[in-house]
Amino acid sequence: MKELLSKAKSSFNPSTSHSQTHTPTPTPPTLHPRTSNSKRPLSYLYTHGVNLGSVFLLERCLTPSMFLSSCPDSGEIDAVTSLVLSRGLEATKSNWEAHWRNVLKEEVLEWFVKEVQYNSLRIPIGFFTLGPEWCVGTEFGSVKEVYENSWKAVKEVVERAREWGVGVLIGSHAAYGGANCDAHSRTSSGNAESRLKNVENLVGIRVVNEAEWRAEGMWEWYEGVIEEIGAVGEGAAALEWVRKRGRRGNLVVVDTHRYYTPSERNRSQSIQEIIARFGSELGELDGKEGSGCVLDGNTWGRVKPEGREGLVREFGLAQSRKCQQRAGGSYFWTYKMDWMDGGGWDFVKQTKKRNVVPPPFLELSAHGVRSRTQAAQVRRQGLASSARRAHEEFWNCNCLGKTLKHDLYIEGWESGLYDALKFFRMRADDSLAEKVAGGGGDKIGCLEIWVKTLLVEFGKRFER
Repeated sequence: MKELLSKAKSSFNPSTSHSQTHTPTPTPPTLHPRTSNSKRPLSYLYTHGVNLGSVFLLERCLTPSMFLSSCPDSGEIDAVTSLVLSRGLEATKSNWEAHWRNVLKEEVLEWFVKEVQYNSLRIPIGFFTLGPEWCVGTEFGSVKEVYENSWKAVKEVVERAREWGVGVLIGSHAAYGGANCDAHSRTSSGNAESRLKNVENLVGIRVVNEAEWRAEGMWEWYEGVIEEIGAVGEGAAALEWVRKRGRRGNLVVVDTHRYYTPSERNRSQSIQEIIARFGSELGELDGKEGSGCVLDGNTWGRVKPEGREGLVREFGLAQSRKCQQRAGGSYFWTYKMDWMDGGGWDFVKQTKKRNVVPPPFLELSAHGVRSRTQAAQVRRQGLASSARRAHEEFWNCNCLGKTLKHDLYIEGWESGLYDALKFFRMRADDSLAEKVAGGGGDKIGCLEIWVKTLLVEFGKRFER
């Protein structure tokens, strides 16, 4: 892993970096996504997103068109080697580049942002996606030329997303050596950090996808990855990484996948029983926090055909509500696949039917955003006074004889309101991206991470 990270560091061009110093100041931070390097606002927003799908990392079940019928297996290495053997290196390279190039067109992004209010895109990659030099010494070595322009293609997708105010989460699905036995992970993670260091719309780096449960050395490996990424630079603070580790400024969010198809428990339950379970979902967050529409055939077998559509909607809406209540965001299973209409797996269909919905604040009109902002400003002074009074009364009673700096509390309160309003009105103020100026509010999704970032920047530490 260290050898691969060293390659990543050496591939980064320092001339493109932005230097910035931070000095303690009581003034709330000014956020502007197009100029700020130390604060990537998209890294902290509540993310309503979708997984890009089988593009930079192929899965036969999603894009069988990229696999020859004679291909012996289902992973990227199988698809690329069989086509090279059959049609040659140049033809394969051309085929792969066309697949990358056609994935995310302008009209798709416009629909994505303006009609259905998504604000984030999860992009699965493999280590080979980083370019030919990453393939040397691996089973991709003989076909490394196919990936000559793969990282350039990723950057083009990232840039198009940025123009529409869409954040990107780079996910290391195919870790070198494999994180599990599935096709999307057959053949490390976090290795793209230096190449993404100054990407304004970077939401985060997902270090591994669905690792084997309790794999030997897994926790030590996580620790090592966090240390190595911290050595490259600022580190990504966003969804997919929450429990903060505190090393070199790295901030970590824990990702969880919820499946309702593979286990016997799910197969044996009715859809009503599964929906009823959502009330206790994400219970592991209790005391710690600050999707798709697919069920098993056995579950659907208990439902009359005429009742299925309504239950699909109830199922999807229940998932949407739970994520919006308890998490920093969520991502629908996948966008890009050959087999549309894909039923409950189909992002476009389920979104158009509003079986999966954005949080209400993303659907606000520009007028709605501005009027709510004005209402908050009107109530600001009264709320600040009440908050300070309650704070002082509590601590003066519970910390007798101690010198307390109550001014720091109200400074933090004012800074918090400023941040919340700045995030909320980014679209209305045209400070997110020109193409998305207008309606839609935003909120901080990973609040603990934002607070931690401010504490580090301002150099202040508080005792509990």
